[in-house]
Amino acid sequence: MYMRQQIYFLPFLISVFFCGTVFADINEPKFTYRKDTETYIPASHELKHKATIDAPIGDNGLLSPIIKLKINGHGPYNFMFDTGFSQSMISAALAKKLNLPQAETEKVRSITPSQVVDTFQHIYLVDKIEVGDVVIRHYGVFASSGFEDEVQDLKKLKVDGVLSANAFYGLLLTLDYKNEKIYLERGNLLHSPQNELLHLEKRDVPVIKAKIKFNKLNKLVEQNFILDTGFGSYFYVNSCNIPEMLKFKGRENLLSYDYLGFENKKYFAQLFGDVILSNSILIKSPHITFGPVNCELGDPYGLIGRTFFEKNRVTFDQVNGLVKINRY
Repeated sequence: MYMRQQIYFLPFLISVFFCGTVFADINEPKFTYRKDTETYIPASHELKHKATIDAPIGDNGLLSPIIKLKINGHGPYNFMFDTGFSQSMISAALAKKLNLPQAETEKVRSITPSQVVDTFQHIYLVDKIEVGDVVIRHYGVFASSGFEDEVQDLKKLKVDGVLSANAFYGLLLTLDYKNEKIYLERGNLLHSPQNELLHLEKRDVPVIKAKIKFNKLNKLVEQNFILDTGFGSYFYVNSCNIPEMLKFKGRENLLSYDYLGFENKKYFAQLFGDVILSNSILIKSPHITFGPVNCELGDPYGLIGRTFFEKNRVTFDQVNGLVKINRY
């Protein structure tokens, strides 16, 4: 399960499930589970053909969309909408207050740039989430001891939880940062012109494959990028396979922290070259952050964040693995 990198929050957190104990009664409703990406999704959605959700950009440092939702008729509560989270997360305090049925507890291993930490994730079953004109039915949400017991990050972010894009799996989801809206509708992108579409890798968060053209290095490199509303910059390029980047002149050093508070160094510079998302989508010489992170995992990935969403209207078709980009 991927989560994100962000200054002062969660740099490249990867949680790997390695043990699970089920506490649910045999008669409890079962979760809906995607085997291909190992993620939980809602059993169903209730909405008319289209729906709009207000999603003002938050002031908590991440500049991610903040949406209001009701849980089993209670609320509203503030949740950060984050495409970089593979599962939705709720404050353990709120889960207890709402008396949500705890279905499972899983032991997880969290890998950050500085260390490996074993934590527990409690999985709660929510019967009904109301957000805008959409009702999400029978959905599994997580509360992690790594957040609540270690650093209480949800309180720092001034939210009660994080809503993942997979909460809307099965619907077309469009992020409109310019107008601070999220649009949902039934349908798919299968009949859209192919030159407008990007293809998602089969992951638990939206990942695309892009090419980076380095003019200075005379080099073309492929890299997977997470489309991540929780990342507060434009591009993060992972330099694990591009060590020459670390010698760039004119770079600025940045200091960030992983989700347990340990320091992580990275760099900022202009890319003299292009980020090539597709034959028709090319971004010339953007300013990027970069550094080597989790090189030993064998799949060093980058991030595409807030600045990209501010420049483009982005539509996700998670079922068919397609993304449509429309420049404002």
